[in-house]
Amino acid sequence: MRQLVYQPVTTTRAYENIAAQIEQTITSGQLRVGDQLPGERELAEQFEVSRVVIREAMRNLEARGIVEVRHGSGTYVRSIPSPAVTQSLTLLLELEEASLLDLYVVRQALELVAAPKAAQYATPEEIAALRNCLEEMAPLVKQGIHSEDSFRAFSTKDEEFHRLIAKASHNMPLATLLNAILPLVMSGRLEIINRTGGFQRFIARSGRENAHEEHANIVNAIANRDPKAAEHFVYQHLQRSMATYRDLE
Repeated sequence: MRQLVYQPVTTTRAYENIAAQIEQTITSGQLRVGDQLPGERELAEQFEVSRVVIREAMRNLEARGIVEVRHGSGTYVRSIPSPAVTQSLTLLLELEEASLLDLYVVRQALELVAAPKAAQYATPEEIAALRNCLEEMAPLVKQGIHSEDSFRAFSTKDEEFHRLIAKASHNMPLATLLNAILPLVMSGRLEIINRTGGFQRFIARSGRENAHEEHANIVNAIANRDPKAAEHFVYQHLQRSMATYRDLE
């Protein structure tokens, strides 16, 4: 295994910094497709963080299709083209200045395919990852969204949740397209909130509790291997979300 050098991290969102450094070692060619990453303990020592933070970083990378966690074996580089294509598509969409509504329309078209496929092909580990993400969102929903920081915290987990569904579809082109669009949707939502009266107006109209229940319905449909139900609940979830931000305009 190649000797890799990582920098210790001290930020409050350390797992994002760790994921970014590992991704850089992949895109720079230090790690190649099929290479095994150092073990959890070794990475924790290099980054000077707990193993829990390393696991969160690995989940982030896995949800984006960059690494593959093989239980009982280790973590391996999955693909270089996917993140590269995703970044190119994201940049293209940014330059085109696509509206939030336009992005939602495309996102909905993709997720209405991804969720039923996830219901067909998701592995037990992928379903467990979705349930774990849902559990981690629960306290964020309970605390409520009252500031940009709390909105960003929820959006990070929300984006991870939908990336996990895309990954569980086992359709890499579909996941790549969704991974390009999701960050733009999240940033577009924040822009609308700030432009149309801030968080007080958003709080009055948003339904985070509804979103959490909708997420739970999607996960249950996938776990029950029910493609039609998965499609129905994704459509319901995205239609309500679109209406929330349309009403803010």
